[in-house]
Amino acid sequence: MEVSRETYAILEHIEGKEKDLHKLAVELGKDQSSILAVLQELINSKKVNVNTTADKLCVLTDEGSEYAVSGLPEKRLVQILIEIGGKSTIEKLKTLSDNVAIGISWAIKKRWISFDESTTILTSEGKDALSEKTPEEALLHRLKNDGPIMLSVLEGKWKKVLETLEKRKLVETKDRSVTTLSLSEQFPGLDQIGIVDEVTVLTPKMLLEGSWHSVRFKQYDIKTLPRNVPLGKVHPLVKILQETRKVFLEMGFKEIVSPYVESSFWDFDALFQPQDHAAREMQDTFYTSNPEEAELPQEFVPKVKDTHENGGITSSLGWRYEWKEEVARKIVLRTHTTATTVRYMAYHPDEISKVFIVGRVFRREAVDYKHLPEFHQIDGIVIDPNNSLASLLAILYDFYHKMGFEKVRVRPAFFPYTEPSVEVFVYFEPRNRWFELGGAGVFRPEVTEPFGCKYPVLAWGLGLERLAMLRYDIEDIRQLYWSDLTWLGGVPLCR
Repeated sequence: MEVSRETYAILEHIEGKEKDLHKLAVELGKDQSSILAVLQELINSKKVNVNTTADKLCVLTDEGSEYAVSGLPEKRLVQILIEIGGKSTIEKLKTLSDNVAIGISWAIKKRWISFDESTTILTSEGKDALSEKTPEEALLHRLKNDGPIMLSVLEGKWKKVLETLEKRKLVETKDRSVTTLSLSEQFPGLDQIGIVDEVTVLTPKMLLEGSWHSVRFKQYDIKTLPRNVPLGKVHPLVKILQETRKVFLEMGFKEIVSPYVESSFWDFDALFQPQDHAAREMQDTFYTSNPEEAELPQEFVPKVKDTHENGGITSSLGWRYEWKEEVARKIVLRTHTTATTVRYMAYHPDEISKVFIVGRVFRREAVDYKHLPEFHQIDGIVIDPNNSLASLLAILYDFYHKMGFEKVRVRPAFFPYTEPSVEVFVYFEPRNRWFELGGAGVFRPEVTEPFGCKYPVLAWGLGLERLAMLRYDIEDIRQLYWSDLTWLGGVPLCR
């Protein structure tokens, strides 16, 4: 039996033992896949065994890494008590050390301290605690110095220590698969193996000289699948954004843009949102401190002011309060892209037009599986004397059909600056459910007439991330922004 020099070098490392593929790759300075490729012929002939088992990798958390250097809180607590005479009040201890509550909790469990009313007293076991490392400290130091360890490597007593550290959230375990290589009983032994030089590439020089007749070429198994190499591709969320733009452009819309930073005038006041509305509160909206105020379009300010206070030139009664220009001057990170479309309408009141924007918006949201403080919104308006609610529904149905959703429906809703208003739903077949994706309606006269627009204006605000979540069937909106290469690599290029 003859093998190449490269194959022989690998066999030398696994002779007489079961060798971890990862460690072997490190020792040889090769990729794991290239090692398996070199041994493929021997694996196919069952002379080399490949065994894959499930395991867990034990790694330090940030807190565990900190304690591996500074010591466990209970150990630091004991040190302080020894230095100040063996007893102290909790209040005093809090001034001398961090994580006192955690230290006291674990020191009590280990019987290192006891309590007499409000006084913490060091026990005899506690006095001896500094003389040697605890098992928890030993494992923390081992992980800190040697790096992550496979769970299968730990002996029985250390597994119990690991369970304690996991409960304390100082160590976490991650699922891993471990591949090992070993020589089978059918392998004849290295002393019976011959070494030959194999050529992997046929060169022009070999053809010209004729030397290719006398060399041995490496055999290839044409049935062996090549290594899976991830392709570079557009991010899934960017792909949805691009598709959205393409659909609206195909429908005859013009794309408009605007900066992330807006005045409260365009973000709220122009949309007939009262200045004491809850959405303007600091807990819901990001305000800027530098600059703190914006210049306002004075040609529009008087009419917007009158509309808020008494209805102005509209038939509305307004909000019946004193509108303040200094409130409208406050600068915000735009809370919706409707600020962009209403500005366009204000400067093009008599122009029959269809415009849209897909852009980022910002709100003070608590981060969870369906909320982010920064996300994208799809906004659009249509200015046309022949507009109607039926026209709006046709646009929405057409958009979602083009985005791949066959079933679309709406239901009546309330929004501050449109009347009538609807919520838009699409049916998602894999979940057998209807999902709400945004709102739409016809701008109220209090929004259009102060800017001289006499035509009905159709408007909508739709969620881009929600659309992406349905397209890619994910439950957590945060996954769209995580650097999860496994998920990103698995998202198909085409739908």
